[in-house]
Amino acid sequence: MKRWQTILQLLSQDEFTTAESLAAKLGVSSRTVRNDIAWLNKDLKKYGAVILAKSRKGFILQIMDEEAYSYFLNRLKNQDLVSEDNRVQQLLEYLLMAADAVKIEDLCDIFFVSRSTVKNDLKKVRKRLQNYGIYLDYRANQGLKVIGNEQQLRLCLARSKMEDSVQFGKQNDSLEIIKRIIQRQADKYRFGISDFSINNLAIHIYIALKRLQSGRVIELIDSAKKEVAQSADLDMALAIVDDLETVYNVQFPQSEIYYLLLHLSSKKIISLDSLTANTVVSDDIYKMVLTMLEQVNLVFKIDFRYDLELITLLSLHLVSFQVRILHDLSSYNPMMDEIRHHYTLAYNMATIACEKLEEKYHKKITLDEIAYIALHFNVALEKKRTKKKEKVLIVCGEGRANSELLVYQVQKHFGNQLTIVGTINLFQLDKVSFKQIDYVLSTEVITQKIPIPIIEINSLLAEEEVEQVSQKLKNVHGHQFIHYFKPNLFFKISACQQKTTVLSRLCETIDRQISLPDGFYQSVLDRENIGHTAFGNGVAIPHPINPIGQQSFIAVGILDKKILWDEEDVQLIFLLSMKENGDENMQDLYKILSRIISSKAYVNQIIKAGTFTDFKELIIKIVESMS
Repeated sequence: MKRWQTILQLLSQDEFTTAESLAAKLGVSSRTVRNDIAWLNKDLKKYGAVILAKSRKGFILQIMDEEAYSYFLNRLKNQDLVSEDNRVQQLLEYLLMAADAVKIEDLCDIFFVSRSTVKNDLKKVRKRLQNYGIYLDYRANQGLKVIGNEQQLRLCLARSKMEDSVQFGKQNDSLEIIKRIIQRQADKYRFGISDFSINNLAIHIYIALKRLQSGRVIELIDSAKKEVAQSADLDMALAIVDDLETVYNVQFPQSEIYYLLLHLSSKKIISLDSLTANTVVSDDIYKMVLTMLEQVNLVFKIDFRYDLELITLLSLHLVSFQVRILHDLSSYNPMMDEIRHHYTLAYNMATIACEKLEEKYHKKITLDEIAYIALHFNVALEKKRTKKKEKVLIVCGEGRANSELLVYQVQKHFGNQLTIVGTINLFQLDKVSFKQIDYVLSTEVITQKIPIPIIEINSLLAEEEVEQVSQKLKNVHGHQFIHYFKPNLFFKISACQQKTTVLSRLCETIDRQISLPDGFYQSVLDRENIGHTAFGNGVAIPHPINPIGQQSFIAVGILDKKILWDEEDVQLIFLLSMKENGDENMQDLYKILSRIISSKAYVNQIIKAGTFTDFKELIIKIVESMS
């Protein structure tokens, strides 16, 4: 930052200063000076000033707002304007935009950091580039250069801008102009697109304009051009291009028009109430959705194959998804982490469902895409949950009239959540099979042991008692899942560095307690091969690829230190297994796990739990907070 301060001190508002003159005074190359000024201008524009350049004359400082500029100088003097994360992002963008190879020494000068810091930052940059099939080539005496095709470079640049779109938008007036052009044409052509997608599309167009101005043109294969040329949205794409060419005085070649059209088609919203003759949900897509739902049913024993609304919504989603996957267009989901944390079961279902998409398209489905599909599953799960009524048996020993009155009162106050399966007296209790009953509501004190919760109520069920019963139902409903957590399946695990080692040791330890079915460990590994089971905040939820064995259980493993698991740090493991015929309680168990995952405080408390008793008390506390 000190060199930036010096540059501003050396620049004049009255006469031009050459880059060579500045370089001599600073002891750096003129190329470094030009890079510094380019980065300075990104911030200066927000603070009422700009450094203007004129060929063969040099640079001159122009201040439009003295107060804002003074504030900028104070910030520059008192703090580092570039955090580590921002530096990595700027380093990434600098390398992507560089026309020539860049030396590490120059990067040190540009970002005012040591060689070792740049090398550490480059590790993070390489990791991000790999997600787009781009790699950094290093050649002695030349430096670093990104290697990838134009589409890969643009998608990577766009993702970087999207992750900081608010700040990027503040720095670029062009972005607002482009967004207005898109919105105007979307309104004209009645094109369904969200505000979020408009912003992202504007970023793609902004990058395209910059690349075109520097002579970088996208190339599409002929088959892709032929496909998009038949799109119903071609007229809208041409209208947007016509506006852009007028405003920015740039010519869009045919390949760029088709590339814009691909992005339009990949972001189109097709809703249930806006289907048109141009919306084609092919039989191929419909069959794929059914295959995805069959896989979900196989793994989770939750059947959505007859949920027509979910089938339709997933089919419509796959129309635009298919454009993205076929043409390698990335999708950015800013809510991805929140979806994974809060909708763990839905995200797990989407991961399993997307296995079928990967088999069809022979491409890895990104976490962002999985999260979008998870939203559809979560809606379907919530609807299924609200439709489900728990079954209750009423025990009343005060005669037929009182029993009928009590049935009426229960139906009146709890009819939306309970189904009454019958009324009996206390002496008939030993003849009841409780397999299809969830609760007993009793006006009598029941002393014999029965396998389901008992809630004692007053035979009149007065208004003031209704709230108390409602709260008891919530508490009992939550506490009935506690039995899944057992002291003999609570483990502290030490000296493990690899995910597979942890899973192997965990399965071996469980097997000594409850005798696991044959092939259990391999089934867990098969699930790991499908997709991520690390859900953030240090938690992983591995499980067999299919329901297995005669009992459901949850084993808890707490590692002595974090390990890398699916590219995330993990220290708390819930190994969850569902019995072969399914388990209706799994949905609620996942809801408890989601609450844990979404709270770093809960995760840390569980990791610090010294005994199973401490752990169980925490789980009860968490369940009660959900009631």
